[in-house]
Amino acid sequence: MTTRRSIGCLLMAGAFLGSGALSAQETLMEGDLRHGGFGAPVVKFTEIDSRFGVLVGGRGGWIINGSVVIGGGGYGLANVANFEHLMNGAGDPGGLEMGYGGLELGYVHRPDELVHVSLGLLIGAGGVAWNPDGPSGTRADDSFFVAEPELDVVLNATRFFRAALGVSYRLTRGVELLGLRNADLSGFAAVVSLNFGSF
Repeated sequence: MTTRRSIGCLLMAGAFLGSGALSAQETLMEGDLRHGGFGAPVVKFTEIDSRFGVLVGGRGGWIINGSVVIGGGGYGLANVANFEHLMNGAGDPGGLEMGYGGLELGYVHRPDELVHVSLGLLIGAGGVAWNPDGPSGTRADDSFFVAEPELDVVLNATRFFRAALGVSYRLTRGVELLGLRNADLSGFAAVVSLNFGSF
């Protein structure tokens, strides 16, 4: 009888301590969650194959508690006229086209402050192509993996509009097109984004 009573006391004590530990547990998202969303046109100024490039695109996503961002984005080379310099193996001249996109994850630090910072990461894929300038030559293309971390300084202009300036680094893997390699499409970028939505 004494043994049973001792086991019962131990079980009750364990349950009491366990419930206390659970109630004291902290989580990243607790209480009433705040939800929002946004869309943003984005311009990136960068270097591609040792030439000045402008990437234009957009991003959008779901915002949880003003801080956690889950979304996606896509970007394409806008100033293709600056990349009419590549030649194929036969010496035919042509131009470069490039685009990429994928999943974007982010964290916004102190989002309710007038000026704050945000961190982001794009993980996805892209494509690069060579187009001949004339009738000679055949179009060639290739795909690649891309990962792009980003750091932004954000200004809360209004309740529904936030402007951001930042810097990113585009890391590409798997590039093999007419002498182009990973390093030719990788590089830093200055980023400008205009964010509209419910934050």
